Parts: sequence; structure tokens; C-alpha cells
Amino acid sequence: MAEINGKYQLERNENLDAYFKAIEEYEESMPSGETLKNMTTIEDGKIVTVSQVPDGSKTTRTYSFSEDGMLLTLVHEKSGETAKRHFKRLQ
Repeated sequence: MAEINGKYQLERNENLDAYFKAIEEYEESMPSGETLKNMTTIEDGKIVTVSQVPDGSKTTRTYSFSEDGMLLTLVHEKSGETAKRHFKRLQ
């Protein structure tokens, strides 16, 4: 099994237009088969997506952009856990 820990760099995006619908509730199907109800807004220059999972808890994804790249911050409301993914800008 490959090691999960390490440095990652986003290589490409696909279907972002279909995925991202600002200021409108939409559903997102997860690989696990669950369906999330999402609301995405733009706040202070950041893209913020609040997702409600079937058990009623919420997860927030905040996309912050800089000249160097993007920071994705994930917060799980119920557990209080926070995770961050750092992306390097290539161009």
C-alpha cells in the first residue's frame, strides 16, 4: 500500500463549472454514495462551501487564494477538527 503522508500538488481540475454553483443550493454525490447538500458563497475574496451531510452535521470548505497558490481549509463542525491542503501555483 502506498504511503498517504507526503507533499501533493494539484495537477488539474475537471468539471468545475458543473461542480461550482454560487449562491444556490446544490447536491454533491460522494464516492461513498452519500449525497451532500451544499451552499457556496464568496466571502472576503474566498470561496466558502458549507455542506450538510445525511446525519445533519456540517462541513465547511474555504478556498483562499494568493499569488503563491491556494489554501483549502476543511472544518468538520461536529468533531471540531480542521484540516488544510496547500496548493502551489504553477503559472
